[in-house]
Amino acid sequence: MTNLELVSHTGQVQKFGRHSNAFGFLRLFFASAVIISHVPEIFYGNRNKEILTRLFGSISLGDLAVDVFFLISGYLITASFMVAKRHLITCKRELLENPSFLCAYFICGLIVAPVGDAKMPNQPAQFISIIVRALLLQPPNVGDTFPDTPFPFLNSSMWTINIELKCYLLVLLIGSLVLFNKNI
Repeated sequence: MTNLELVSHTGQVQKFGRHSNAFGFLRLFFASAVIISHVPEIFYGNRNKEILTRLFGSISLGDLAVDVFFLISGYLITASFMVAKRHLITCKRELLENPSFLCAYFICGLIVAPVGDAKMPNQPAQFISIIVRALLLQPPNVGDTFPDTPFPFLNSSMWTINIELKCYLLVLLIGSLVLFNKNI
């Protein structure tokens, strides 16, 4: 039996999708949990009515789900590096995410922000700042986009991409040092 294969009640091994694990499902599940957790916070302006915050008074379902999501991603990044034993293979996943990030960034900045009443840049330095932020994988910053809501920010969840890139680079650095030391 390989990673996370499921054994049914009849004793047969079942695979989830084309892979022999359920990591895709788990990532979708925890990403959905983050969205569900944010609904009361966005609606009421605080997290007091969020389910885990109400139960424990400290952690929210979104906090827990983001932590588990990063844990799974870290495992997958490290596993892909260990299996491939090639430095640049580890960056493949990140290189696939960057175009999606840039697309979402510019849709938010150029389409959603004006609809949400954000002040659009009117000087060249401001446009350059927007482009630099996009290339550095920082969330769009065009000021208050939805001023009459508890959270007037534009897609503030994009902060995770920058942290994920740093994790990729850390795995690449540590993995390279370990492989380099094995060759000596």
